[in-house]
Amino acid sequence: MRRGIPIILDPVGVGATSQRTEAAVKIINICHPTIIRGNASEIMALVDASVKSKGVDSCASSNDALDSAKRLAKETGAVVVISGETDYITDGETIHTVDGGDPIMT
Repeated sequence: MRRGIPIILDPVGVGATSQRTEAAVKIINICHPTIIRGNASEIMALVDASVKSKGVDSCASSNDALDSAKRLAKETGAVVVISGETDYITDGETIHTVDGGDPIMT
């Protein structure tokens, strides 16, 4: 943010391997993204490294990751977006929903 340019992190496949999870956490700690966007399993894996995903597909629904998203937002200062059938957007306190997705949008 030195230049005032927002950083958006989409940690694809986090939770599928420990290397991906460790790399994403390192990027968060160094770059301090403005927005972190992922599917439910990816967001949950960023908060709890023991959570596993099946590659880019989520093993959980968006609302399953709400507590993790709020925690991640509070810990990082980023706005966290969970994509899925319903998208959730949180700053750690407020939650906004965007309906209209499809169940296959995990």
